Amino acid sequence: MSIQKRGMQIDTRCPVCHRQNEDGGHCFLKCKLMRKCWQSLDLEECRLELVQMQSASEFVAKIMQKSDKVKTTIFHFLWVWWSASNKANVGEEMLSQGEIEHRVQNTAAYLKNPVLQNTVQSGRSVRKGNTHGRHLHQVF
Repeated sequence: MSIQKRGMQIDTRCPVCHRQNEDGGHCFLKCKLMRKCWQSLDLEECRLELVQMQSASEFVAKIMQKSDKVKTTIFHFLWVWWSASNKANVGEEMLSQGEIEHRVQNTAAYLKNPVLQNTVQSGRSVRKGNTHGRHLHQVF
């Protein structure tokens, strides 16, 4: 449900493109910069599948059907994007397409580190991020 439908009086335009109301579909799949990133990370086919999903649970279930490498890349990409758009939402400069891609690709290499894999598998937290006041449930 969108923020506007909940009766909140705030600017719900996308903090990146400022053209559309920000909902889950726009934020993660349809924003112009986001689409370019999906394409450059060679994930356009996945994006096209995901855009057909009707709910957040279907969206996640579809990603979970992918290979470990693809789903890890997608989830990390979504996190990098979410963090970057939150910063843009509070007035900080938005990361460029190249910076987003670089962070996703560097993390893919970092995740191959056996020490990190043991930490993740044991369930211990590696790092906590700041969502700058926005939460995922606000966009879905």
